[in-house]
Amino acid sequence: MCRPTYAAPMQVQRFHAVGDFLDVAGDFLAAREAEHNLIFGILASLRETPEAYTAPAYLGCVLDDEGHVVAAAIQTPPYRLVLSEMDDLAAIQALASDTVERDLPGVLGPVGTVEAFVTPQRAPAPAPAVVIPAPKPKKEASKPTGPTRCG
Repeated sequence: MCRPTYAAPMQVQRFHAVGDFLDVAGDFLAAREAEHNLIFGILASLRETPEAYTAPAYLGCVLDDEGHVVAAAIQTPPYRLVLSEMDDLAAIQALASDTVERDLPGVLGPVGTVEAFVTPQRAPAPAPAVVIPAPKPKKEASKPTGPTRCG
């Protein structure tokens, strides 16, 4: 269950090594092991065969203002970014900002979390509305009301 979103700053912490990532985010992920089994499987693969991936992995977690992990995400190129369950939905924006420069072929995770993550990136903010007044109706020329003569 998510805690209410609040305005406190979120800090994204990145890691180069799987062990370092798990030292910080492991308890958070293990608390909901069933929901995070894909992340654990990818981390095991990354630890055992890092050469299988085309570029350095993204290993990140989001900490709240008290230093608690509230979200995590990983990506092993060329594959999709995988989002964890989130304890604070404000973490979505922090991860979206932190991964905006990465080449992400897609995003996996809980449906609502993924939708919230990709929506701001997929569609730019709409331009402010401009109200254009409706044109005033033109006055019609007066038409003769009686019979007309041709000719």
